[in-house]
Amino acid sequence: MDSTADVSSQSDRRGKLRRRVLLSGKLAYLDERITADCSIRNLSDGGAMIVGPEIHLPNELFLIVIKQASLHEARTAWRDGNRCGLEFTKSWRLSDDAPASMLQLWRALLPR
Repeated sequence: MDSTADVSSQSDRRGKLRRRVLLSGKLAYLDERITADCSIRNLSDGGAMIVGPEIHLPNELFLIVIKQASLHEARTAWRDGNRCGLEFTKSWRLSDDAPASMLQLWRALLPR
């Protein structure tokens, strides 16, 4: 068995392996103009597991900024207490290919 930092098991329902991480993130609820901080505990190209003291994610799409480097449009895949699985529906690298409207939103989310 490989001893890399990838997280996987036979009972895992993900299509892609996630790697264990400890990153900070910021959630943005677009309709309500509310933001919340979270911790990202594992991450793949297609999703993430986040934890937070009281994560109340909407059923519709929302945004998550990870480590001020990437922006993802996401939806909740599952919930379990203070943990949530996210499925990314669109992703942008903030330094490369994010549309101007996404960059403007990202800047608005940064702490002042």
